Amino acid sequence: MSDRLFSLESKVAVITGGTSGIGRALSLGLADAGADVIATARRQQQVDETATEIEARGRRTLRQASDVSSRASLEALLACRARYVRQGRHPHQLRRPHQAHSNAQPP
Repeated sequence: MSDRLFSLESKVAVITGGTSGIGRALSLGLADAGADVIATARRQQQVDETATEIEARGRRTLRQASDVSSRASLEALLACRARYVRQGRHPHQLRRPHQAHSNAQPP
């Protein structure tokens, strides 16, 4: 029997503002529940630190900073995910997200 209240195995979540505060807690909680999590924010260092924690939980992620106030930045995030899928870096890929949460506020 699992210690998990529920399972998000084979699900993908994208969390903007997912590298600090409530967003970080949400990112790590979803990873603990079995989801692959793309936690993104404006600062690459925080993205990398959170991604390391997600990967330590045995989940897949992308390391791509983004800014919710910039359409180009969000398009770059989508392009990064598509590149990973095409290159086969993630077997069973980080496909289309099942969940998307925005904890970020535009500056």
